[in-house]
Amino acid sequence: MKDRFYTIGMAGHIDHGKTALTKALTNIETDRLKEEKERNISSELGYAPLKINAELEVSIIDVPGHERFIRQMIAGVAGIDMVLLIVAADEGIMPQTKEHIEVLSFLRIKRGLIVITKIDRVDEEFIELVKEDIKIHVEGTFLEQAPLALVDSISGKGIDELIHEIQIVLEDIPGRSCSYQGPFRLPIDQVFTVHGQGTVVRGTAYEGTVREGDILEILPQGDKVRVRQMQVHHQAKKEAQAGQRVALNLGGLSKDMIHRGDVLVSSNQFSSTNIIDISLQTVNVLKLPIKQRSLVKVHIGTAQVVGTIVFFDRNQLEEKEEVLCQVRLNEPIVTKRGDHYILRRPTPSEIIGGGTVIDPYGKRFRFGEETVRLLARKKEGTPSERISDALKEHKFMSIKQLVEQTSLIEEVVIENIQVLLKQGDVIQFIEGQYMTSEIYNEITGIVQLDLQEYHLKFPMRIGKKKAEIIQSLKSYVPQKSAEVIIDQLIKEKK
Repeated sequence: MKDRFYTIGMAGHIDHGKTALTKALTNIETDRLKEEKERNISSELGYAPLKINAELEVSIIDVPGHERFIRQMIAGVAGIDMVLLIVAADEGIMPQTKEHIEVLSFLRIKRGLIVITKIDRVDEEFIELVKEDIKIHVEGTFLEQAPLALVDSISGKGIDELIHEIQIVLEDIPGRSCSYQGPFRLPIDQVFTVHGQGTVVRGTAYEGTVREGDILEILPQGDKVRVRQMQVHHQAKKEAQAGQRVALNLGGLSKDMIHRGDVLVSSNQFSSTNIIDISLQTVNVLKLPIKQRSLVKVHIGTAQVVGTIVFFDRNQLEEKEEVLCQVRLNEPIVTKRGDHYILRRPTPSEIIGGGTVIDPYGKRFRFGEETVRLLARKKEGTPSERISDALKEHKFMSIKQLVEQTSLIEEVVIENIQVLLKQGDVIQFIEGQYMTSEIYNEITGIVQLDLQEYHLKFPMRIGKKKAEIIQSLKSYVPQKSAEVIIDQLIKEKK
């Protein structure tokens, strides 16, 4: 069997036993900072490997439970494959438990286990009451049918049974090394310096493979770096894959040149963006309406960025609803179609909702139903439709540009382009450069009409200068594209 790599997130209210359970499962203390140990409160993400069997390589992320550290919590669970929702037997469901369930649901986490901890502190009757409380709060969520485990992390009671339950759930999840092929992408959640080694970054690899010696790009800065060394849970590796927790020792930069929220990529298929088109699903009850052009905090990958929400069919959002809208960001981020995000209101601080990125490279659209219909087509579009829509918007594109704009992998773009070429919906001018037949015919008509009018106005002249025709097309296509079109029309004797 091929090795499979998974990341499990711990979630739940503060002091419900996430860190203690992580230690019971892995024998590793994830509270590293002095203040964490003194106050017995996790404020940063903690990581530990969980050994199940030879084929399953599992990383556990222990996230903070305090509401003040919600950014760290979201950054930690953004890349997980399953979650352990931790509920203390002596307290039951608490405010942060509810908030964490909301976050996990909006991030489209699909698999999980519910773990009742500290069972030695209460009697059987009270545990039954806690079970009923949990059942009520997970109803209608992805955790509604989740298995439930009872443990005491100090005595070790129930730990072996929990590991067995984790294995059963993981066996049913496709390994990311198989299902997330493509260019390497790693959102960074930790940056630090190792004496004598230089800058080290950590994160969960979202997709692709990275090897020692690879040249990567830091986005949104655009700096190039080389992977000197890498580790997976303190074990030196020559290669790491999607789904693994990776620490990369990077050459060519100092610690202050890279931050949590930045992204390491191996390909120019990724670039930064300031406008994202989104599908937004709000929480069940909004404390206050979300007004047009309100400031929001966007959590995507490990990044947190402030932006302005823009609606196209309303001036405010008052109740639970799915809305197609846009966020215009104050700082650039790196994302792709299909990524999940969380929106929070800065003041009063609360989760507004979350959803999916429809288009990572949004444009400024007009208010109105026509824009909403366009966003709906983007959301539901097949690969061919997404390619066609991108070509209609940009008119003249290469394979590389199509990959970037549609967030499809290169193989899918090439496959669908071939189909569109055969159908006559797309025209190829030069190798790797494409345009829809509709736009080509439209521009051909403009050029021919322009020449007809020119000959009628100046019948004694030989013809119009090529540069003048290209200039007249500047509002339709870039100059280089216009030149290619003119050359094609000459070749076709039109």
